[in-house]
Amino acid sequence: MIARGAAAATVIGLIGLITACTDEHPTVSLTVQVRTDYTPGRDFASVRATVVVPGQDSGAIREEATTSFDAVEGDDFFTAPRLIGEIAGLAPGQVRVVVTLVSVTGNVVGGRTVSVDLSSSATVSVLITQTCRHVVCPTATEGLSATTCSAGRCVDLACSIERADLCGEPMCATAMECPAVRARCGERMCVEGMCLYLAHHEACAAGERCDLDRGCEAIVPIDAGPADAGPMPADAAMDAPPIDAPPAIDAELPDAGEIVPDAIAAGG
Repeated sequence: MIARGAAAATVIGLIGLITACTDEHPTVSLTVQVRTDYTPGRDFASVRATVVVPGQDSGAIREEATTSFDAVEGDDFFTAPRLIGEIAGLAPGQVRVVVTLVSVTGNVVGGRTVSVDLSSSATVSVLITQTCRHVVCPTATEGLSATTCSAGRCVDLACSIERADLCGEPMCATAMECPAVRARCGERMCVEGMCLYLAHHEACAAGERCDLDRGCEAIVPIDAGPADAGPMPADAAMDAPPIDAPPAIDAELPDAGEIVPDAIAAGG
């Protein structure tokens, strides 16, 4: 017969052994949210978030996991960050999240890469704005460490809605301080110190959409043929996939240039 004290010690020992086995390879989770002034269902049809781990020596990256969200017209991505999904089973450490907005034809409309310290489970909210369409980072103005674009300017890779302190000084206090939008159906807004632009499609006639540059224009039917491109793999961010970019929002944007998704293996 085992004494009661010995039995209790045995149970405690087993619990400790199970805990030790569980903690041998601890994992964390990352919840991804997106806020954007692109219009769901018109500008983009889905959101894709991929967690990648930059290589320490060779510079190669390793894709860890991906989550996606199908967007339809009427979804609200503008007034607050919208939940895209949770990625569980990740090893603790520094990771990068590649978030892309994908059109119904499979082309990348816009995107951002964010660096996240996953020492524990966390939430990252990514801002993707139309004013970044023609911005290539880094630039001489912001410095070499500002390798990703947010709200039309190059910022640190760790800039997110949760880490606004890494996103630079506020851009505006009122909407009047933001560059004017050309289209009457468009509206400039100062949201938490950032200049965002909202297309009021309801201001246009039936069969039309609001283009922030040209105003109300006829909706072009989408070819029902095969998609132009499949989902963008994480390591394709350096290859500058095709962009379904709407026209420029304000006259201060360059007339030429292409948005280049962040080179996530470049170490910036």
